[in-house]
Amino acid sequence: MESRMNNLSYADLCKGLLDTGAHICSFKSFEYTPSEHFLYDIKNINPSRKYITFRHDVDHDPLAALKMGTIENKLGITSTFFILKSNDNVPLNNWWTQRPYDFVQILKQLQSMNHEIGLHYDFMGDYFSGNLQAAQKLR
Repeated sequence: MESRMNNLSYADLCKGLLDTGAHICSFKSFEYTPSEHFLYDIKNINPSRKYITFRHDVDHDPLAALKMGTIENKLGITSTFFILKSNDNVPLNNWWTQRPYDFVQILKQLQSMNHEIGLHYDFMGDYFSGNLQAAQKLR
């Protein structure tokens, strides 16, 4: 799969955000505690500072994620990359098992750059594609 990402424009975007004085970070940078009024409060933030949390869904182009993670790493940015593992019978998701590269190695490379890896689960995709056993396990 050829990436549609333009490295120069993404690097410029990141630099522009950093130039505003914002701190760009991953989800793991914060301490989350249960809250009376919200699901969670974030405890360890400075209210006078700008924060941007980068999160990326790496559903169909892990190589683009690696490029983005490398650009971010060079700029001192950490972010969170979410992967989607779903039913291999869904054509858009079968890159997990039918890939010309080592996807796990890409995730390890992202982790070695201090990025966080999260997992998405596509309950509805499994349910409607006929993978009822996987969907029923979550009931």
